[in-house]
Amino acid sequence: MIEPALNSFIINTVDMLQVLSNDRFVAPEHRVLSSVGSQYRPSAANFFNPPFGQVIHPKLPKHVDSNDDQPRYRVFTWKEFHGRRQAGDYEDLGEEVQISRYRI
Repeated sequence: MIEPALNSFIINTVDMLQVLSNDRFVAPEHRVLSSVGSQYRPSAANFFNPPFGQVIHPKLPKHVDSNDDQPRYRVFTWKEFHGRRQAGDYEDLGEEVQISRYRI
């Protein structure tokens, strides 16, 4: 858990940035906690979703020098990920799909 710091912002990265960066940025498990007692803890969520047909894959450097720069995720579409994730989160039809499912 990240403790709140006075006069600061906490920004969580998202699964698609984790894939695009090939794990250079890792999306944390996160949840929003409500304010406790007299502590005011505002939260604002912003969601920017690509078109359903958008192909998602790691963006690798032009010069691949080691195994560390090999793709860590398979190619998939936003529709595939979003559909499976939504079914698990909202409809309770099976497992809750995490980005690890797309790892190579």
